[in-house]
Amino acid sequence: MLAESGSGAPPARGGDLRRHRRVALQLPVLVRSFSGEFEITKSENVSKGGFCFASEKELQIGEGLMVACPYSALDKSLEVGAKIVRRLNIEGSKRKFYGVRYDKQSG
Repeated sequence: MLAESGSGAPPARGGDLRRHRRVALQLPVLVRSFSGEFEITKSENVSKGGFCFASEKELQIGEGLMVACPYSALDKSLEVGAKIVRRLNIEGSKRKFYGVRYDKQSG
């Protein structure tokens, strides 16, 4: 069961406010905080504007990150700026789903 956290209000008229269509796709991703802490995880879905990933880290809506999707340790993956725009707690787990949107300056 998922529980949404953060200050986001429910979408108007029950619709999806995302700008880009999402595709369920698991790709390796690198998520790096501006303090240098990083995690390599997998995406849950991707779109032109960002992606969703699961993590045990405590990230906040609005927090800025550097991300690489897809990530490869063999290739120098290009990291771009992104922001946390969605956070869903996974009940019974310390993990959360995070939605990130690429910064406009990066794309």
